Amino acid sequence: MIMQIYLRTRGKSRDLDYKWLDKSPPEEWWQPYSRICKFDDRSILVAASEKSFRIFLSGIPSSRKDQHNTAIRFTLSIEAATQEEFREIFPIITVWLSEIKTGAESTVGDFLDRSFPGESIDSILSGASTIENGRIKSAVLHFAGKCSSDIVFKKPKFLSWVGDIRSKNSCSYFLGSINDFATGKTGLALYGNFVENIQDAEAIPSQNYDCLAVLAQLDPPVENIAELKKKAAPQTIPTQHPERRPPLGLHKLLPAIILFLIAITALIFIVILIMATTQGQQNTTLLQKIPPKGIVPPGSATNLLNPLQIKQPLPQKTQTKQDRTTY
Repeated sequence: MIMQIYLRTRGKSRDLDYKWLDKSPPEEWWQPYSRICKFDDRSILVAASEKSFRIFLSGIPSSRKDQHNTAIRFTLSIEAATQEEFREIFPIITVWLSEIKTGAESTVGDFLDRSFPGESIDSILSGASTIENGRIKSAVLHFAGKCSSDIVFKKPKFLSWVGDIRSKNSCSYFLGSINDFATGKTGLALYGNFVENIQDAEAIPSQNYDCLAVLAQLDPPVENIAELKKKAAPQTIPTQHPERRPPLGLHKLLPAIILFLIAITALIFIVILIMATTQGQQNTTLLQKIPPKGIVPPGSATNLLNPLQIKQPLPQKTQTKQDRTTY
């Protein structure tokens, strides 16, 4: 991978909002530090790993203003693959740090304004034109070769520390820490606009780095740097313990769970079948007790009231004269 340099700004009109010119960085690696660095303001973020060097310079002022007369800013995101490429870009970091410290007019912003005029930026952002391939990189490297700063870097006595940006010694140590990144050390160096004290600096996640250098406007101001207690990385739980069996995985429990559900379903089916059989037998018994249609069991209320079943009185014999004589 060769060095990549990305530039972000906006146009004058409302619809030309902040965008990356030419192309965007493949990853917004700076976002996890948005609660530490105020990226709308002047900030510095440098991260060095074993594979690359990443530099993020934001809040670089432009002389241009939008249609609401609001100042426009530039942002530079740089990714260097080798120590040599990192050393090439290092002078811009020193100049930008000096301008943050003093609050003076920005030579970095002035260079970007001259290299990328407002009319050209509006045309690119609106899609009317495209930027020449490699133009941003060549312009930034050309400017880096002409940069000079009055801050002399010093090697800090701590690997992780915090200092006040208003202190010249702290700024020298800050550049010294960044310079050590080019010697093979992994580290994170930043100017934290939201950092107010040592406790805030110690809360910055830096477990993956050898060094941590933090500049901030501390309250109260301090002249010397203070060592930071680096927090240990969270320990991972071992998958096995020598004195006990490892926990059974869900994939091993799945067959047992399926068998259990099948057994429960079968049991419910058997219970329903038994209940249905019992109910059927009861219904059969009741049907057997009911007499056929038209036959009413004797003694029932229906039988007593049925005129067809009421016994008729026997006809009386007409007594003849002979019978009466007999009596």
